[in-house]
Amino acid sequence: MAQDIEGWVRERIKQNNRDPRVFRMLLNWFDEHPDEAEKLFPLYQDQHLLQTAEEARAIRLKAEKAERLETENLELKAELERLRTQLEGASATGILDPKDVALQAQLRLVAQEFRQIWDTVQSVIREIPDPNRRRVYLTDLRQLLEERPELFHHVSQQAIESYVRWIGMVRRAKEAVRQQLASMPQYDVSGWMDDDRFPTIVTGVTYYGRPLTLVIRPADQDYIILYDEMEISILEGPDSELWIEGGSFPAQRFNLGKLVRWLGVNRLPLRIPAERPAVLYLS
Repeated sequence: MAQDIEGWVRERIKQNNRDPRVFRMLLNWFDEHPDEAEKLFPLYQDQHLLQTAEEARAIRLKAEKAERLETENLELKAELERLRTQLEGASATGILDPKDVALQAQLRLVAQEFRQIWDTVQSVIREIPDPNRRRVYLTDLRQLLEERPELFHHVSQQAIESYVRWIGMVRRAKEAVRQQLASMPQYDVSGWMDDDRFPTIVTGVTYYGRPLTLVIRPADQDYIILYDEMEISILEGPDSELWIEGGSFPAQRFNLGKLVRWLGVNRLPLRIPAERPAVLYLS
């Protein structure tokens, strides 16, 4: 049977008398049953012969895009490693020196790009009545990028890839914190709600009946970065808590006492810096 199909297909190709519908069905079967296809059809090794010119062009463009993304990812990894090296060279207190102008500028740029991406996603989902569709865009930025690429022309590809990785860490940290709070009787998470002001902000949690606003930050690589001014403004106000998770740290509240104990700080200067420190290095 397979031999007959192969002979028929190759004859059609030879005569340039293609049947795109049948060829597409065969390609789909190859995709769904690769092991069987490789054994039964020598044509499996020449699948490009079954593709239309449009399909071949689309595959070529995807391959070129994948190669470009791989190059950009390597560049991004090198940049992140350079950033980590700078962070590891921070002062002995573990608080990034606000006089490090270059690094502060870089972190502000990251903050601006992440804020741009988040605000763009929010502007799109506010126009969509279907809650399931909104949830897809919130959790899968790549799908939104494919459907509405014009919305992100002002954001670098590196920033988008970095954001996708970061938002995954944020979701993981939030779920870990939620589970931890649910195990603590003084907290009530039944009203837990992701706040649309920024993905790290959660409302609807109460502590002994008192409403709280949470800022939840991943602590991967054993430091936390407070990118966004909204987070800092919330933490400056009453009834707010900063929670962290990741790296060496299970889900837990981070407060002034832990700052003093973990970092060995016994003297806190009260001067207000011109540029607010953006990173706490915890290890």
